[in-house]
Amino acid sequence: MNWLLRLASVRMMQRFIRYDSRRDRAFFFDRFEAQRSGPSDEREMWKELHFRVGSRNGAVDSFHQGMGRFTGLFGQRDLLSEEALAAIGAPTLFIWGDSDKIIPTRHSKKAVESLPNARLEILEDCGHLVQLEASHRVTQLMLDWFRVS
Repeated sequence: MNWLLRLASVRMMQRFIRYDSRRDRAFFFDRFEAQRSGPSDEREMWKELHFRVGSRNGAVDSFHQGMGRFTGLFGQRDLLSEEALAAIGAPTLFIWGDSDKIIPTRHSKKAVESLPNARLEILEDCGHLVQLEASHRVTQLMLDWFRVS
């Protein structure tokens, strides 16, 4: 888990990691991507959407609250036991970027190994925002998944 997100989970640090300006959000957003190629207007559209959603009342506090629940200073918390994951029977598709700096691929591999009906697709040259970095590939994977599942 990315060190910046770990810090965001610590209550005392939350007043310093406010994420309240376009500059702050751009700093975070730019670190989610593995590559900066692709149409710049599409990237700017995603940045703007990211900013608008994050600007809503309570969004920053909700982000910090969620980070505190799912991660801590020493990494991701195990919220579900392997037995609980094994009991999930629903078909599950994980699509992960091989260069995800926020949540490394080892986390996806562990989840897929625990879920009986899971499949993992790791996309090359993609970071945390696979839906932006490889939108056509992600769409095709999802359509294929829904046809089969």
